[in-house]
Amino acid sequence: MEINGQPVEIKIDTGAKCSVITLDIFKRISCNDKINKMKPVQLVAYGGDTLTTQGSVKLEVHLQSMSCNLEFHIINKPVTPLLGLTDSLSLNLIQLHGVVHEVNNTDAFCAAIRDEYKDLFQGDLGKIPVVYKMRLDANVTPVIRPSCRIPLAMEESVKRELDRMVKIGVITSVSEATEWVSQMVSAKKKDGSICICIDPRDLNKALKQPHHPIRTVEDLASRMPNATVFSTLDVRSGFWQIKLDHESSLLTTFSTPFGRFCFLHMPFGIASSSEVFQRAMEEAFAGYPCAIIVDDLLVRGEGTADHDVNLKKVLERA
Repeated sequence: MEINGQPVEIKIDTGAKCSVITLDIFKRISCNDKINKMKPVQLVAYGGDTLTTQGSVKLEVHLQSMSCNLEFHIINKPVTPLLGLTDSLSLNLIQLHGVVHEVNNTDAFCAAIRDEYKDLFQGDLGKIPVVYKMRLDANVTPVIRPSCRIPLAMEESVKRELDRMVKIGVITSVSEATEWVSQMVSAKKKDGSICICIDPRDLNKALKQPHHPIRTVEDLASRMPNATVFSTLDVRSGFWQIKLDHESSLLTTFSTPFGRFCFLHMPFGIASSSEVFQRAMEEAFAGYPCAIIVDDLLVRGEGTADHDVNLKKVLERA
């Protein structure tokens, strides 16, 4: 396209929320335009890198017979110039398909599925047939953290949640000496219930990573080009469905005002949990018509009938 009458090669990026050019390009095409430095923003690039802009500027754009003024954010790094989703739509470079429908859980088919497979949607905890053994760097010194105080108003709720976690077999009390002791973290959810996990920052420094790739939505979407009907399934209390061996359980010991406990199942917060769970799920559903991103399953079909058959195959496997 032409920007300020100068040819610029620019990438259409439907995942970008804004349009971006480099400072070098801006200097080359500038016609006494001034950067608004009152509006610097931080952009998060694909992969998680953070880029701080020099500001923004509105520039005249020509593409074939179309012309308009677009706002570009200026970055002083050799990045690829991007045309974001909103600007790509306004220039008619892409179109959003008008026939997109969402069916919620009150749909008759969903109700029938919930009735036929009700054992999958009830109960506290499932069990993925995997036992995880943590491996630590022997050169890292173990750390023992004291118990944190919790607000008096939360004590009863925290004790009740600890008792529930013991009852369903997620944690157990610890009386023996352990080399590692983390602090407990408790937080109140939106529904008023208490979430309990550990702060394993010390343990994570010693934990060896399994380095299993985590899928992205973009990666999965590219592998199902003809799919038109989808269902999403969420694994209840995902990480807790994987057991730890005895030595690994002791590594997760945490201190509370009510004594020490350790996890019998994989806790939230440890650095390797997502990769371990991704691998376990991929092994459990290998060869089945679903895609997996950690504890979310995406079932697809090239039409309603194909989708319904695929969904039942996945649920039968579960």
